[in-house]
Amino acid sequence: MDSDKARELLDDMLAAKDYSSDVQLKKLVNDTFRNGAEAFDRIRGFASNYGLRGSVAKKRKNAILNNMDRARKEFGRLPVNSIEESFTEFETYSFETYMYIDEMCSIVAGAAIWILDQLKKSGRMHEAFDYMPSESGEIYAVDIPFGIEHPAYELELILSVSLMIVTRNSGRCLTDTGKRDENFDRLLGLIDKEKLDHACRVFEEKQWDIIGRAMRLAAFFDEEENKILRKLRNNYEVSPLMASGEPPLSREETDDLAERADNLRRKHRWIEHEMADYLYMPRKELVKAVGNRYAADILQGFTVDDPYELCMALVLLLDNGSDAPWLMNSGTTLMLYAAEMLPWYPYYEDEDPDAEDDNFEEDDTEGEEVFAGGHFNRNDWISQPEEPELIDAYHTRFGGENIAQIVYRLSGGVLPFRMHPFAKERREMIEQGMDEYTADKIEGMSELFYFRDFRSGAVNLRRNWLNGFDVDDDGTEDDGSGQETEDMSAEPDADAAAELEKARKEIKNLRRALSEANREANSQKAKYEKELKTLRQEHRELADLREIVFNKERSEPEEKTGSQITFPYELKKRTIIFGGHDSFLKTLKKLIPDAKYVDPGNYTFSPEIIRNADVVWVQNNCISHTQYGRVLDITRRYGIQLRYFTYASAEKSAEQIAEADRK
Repeated sequence: MDSDKARELLDDMLAAKDYSSDVQLKKLVNDTFRNGAEAFDRIRGFASNYGLRGSVAKKRKNAILNNMDRARKEFGRLPVNSIEESFTEFETYSFETYMYIDEMCSIVAGAAIWILDQLKKSGRMHEAFDYMPSESGEIYAVDIPFGIEHPAYELELILSVSLMIVTRNSGRCLTDTGKRDENFDRLLGLIDKEKLDHACRVFEEKQWDIIGRAMRLAAFFDEEENKILRKLRNNYEVSPLMASGEPPLSREETDDLAERADNLRRKHRWIEHEMADYLYMPRKELVKAVGNRYAADILQGFTVDDPYELCMALVLLLDNGSDAPWLMNSGTTLMLYAAEMLPWYPYYEDEDPDAEDDNFEEDDTEGEEVFAGGHFNRNDWISQPEEPELIDAYHTRFGGENIAQIVYRLSGGVLPFRMHPFAKERREMIEQGMDEYTADKIEGMSELFYFRDFRSGAVNLRRNWLNGFDVDDDGTEDDGSGQETEDMSAEPDADAAAELEKARKEIKNLRRALSEANREANSQKAKYEKELKTLRQEHRELADLREIVFNKERSEPEEKTGSQITFPYELKKRTIIFGGHDSFLKTLKKLIPDAKYVDPGNYTFSPEIIRNADVVWVQNNCISHTQYGRVLDITRRYGIQLRYFTYASAEKSAEQIAEADRK
């Protein structure tokens, strides 16, 4: 870091920021998106994937511009350098997409369970079967977690409604657009409109809660950075301090201050990129991860009452033309937070909780006093409401998992969102004079009947492919009531009728057995494919590690011969490289310029860097345990191929990358 960086930071601080006109605002938004797209292009063309170009970018830009006045009104009194810039930058740089969150966490399954809950509560479940698809091969093609065991709904019901959600706009994905499916609209018509509207309102309220926290974080980091920049400004300009004989800062002191300011910006960006994870952390873990207890206070206390409701809200908002989903960073942060509450969410411990963060220092006492009681906290804008009592299975956490996730991990069972659906009635009975023991018994027995009546629904759903529905195999017709109507044109024959009845029952049993076999086969296929992929990856990693050991044991490693590779080599696969000494990386970058190189000192890199790669390479002779552990966790989580350089030489390592890339 040299003094040029200090001057650049000062120029940025002193630059006029006037966004009073629509033209200036549009330029700010367009420039921010363009800069983001160019940055993503350096990681080989991810800009379109994250909506920084194309039709999605247009929706996102319009959403930011349409909501700028609200951001100014709600956060204009915060000590932020520029509300316009902070709001635009926060919503532009999103490292998540709704499609990816759905693929990883199944938003669709969450929305399906919410729909079924509403139908069950209103007593209109029987009406919904006429609109639900029931063909077994079709519904089992839907990508939701297999093996879900819900006490109120069989898997076929959840699959059927999930299929309706993903195909509601003639597509095969949550975010697809197209011709609207009439049966899906009829299904929604069975749900109280106020429930649907309430879900959308909750989404937007929680989304703006997140935006508010992001603006408060921007104010905190702006103030901390400005303290440093004011010192640099005094060093470059004539000031009373310098006129009084105060010695100017040395070159080293200037560079150190500029480095600290740059680290603050970097830390701010990482917190915004991983905001859902920070919001989900308990306070003790949050303070350690953020590195500052006042920044942690800003993130503390965020809650979501019903994750299933938010899953459904996203579906509705995507379809009704709302701007809310296209404020995409806050929207995906909210959905990822909600997804982290779902029973089937994959829980991972990415970081060593005892690891130190080299990029951020805990504030000293003086800084804390200024932040808490001085001008920075005017109007008490950092105060937080008390966190509500967390009493149910979706909120109470142990070791990072909520109770519903622990139960799902152990058994595959999905706990109903409200484990005590008659808690309100229980309280009312006690208030009216009933003793608690009797009230508990009534509540328990009511829950028993409430959660046991799912099988009739699944049978009704399967009537098409179990009973023939329109015309059964014996020539009789089904009137939809489950009672068969005799074909009066046929001559009565008791023996023939008995044989036909026997054959019909055998066919029904065979169809049922086929359905169960298909379901089990699909489940086992998915399981074995995942295990096979993991086994192949681990075999490849083991081969690399064995070669590393073999090379170290030889006094003179054998030279690779016969290589026809021309350098610099143009990669076909998206490649990320971790580890390596400076001299190794300097040479390797010349030979493999298209790869993405991660700074060995960067322990808080975004998982997106790895998640969007085809292959990750590690130079194990120079990488910290903290960074390596994070790389290993993320590659395992997302099934990304992990390779090891088997030589210390940059030239041989370049050949290893190129040869693997050509396969």
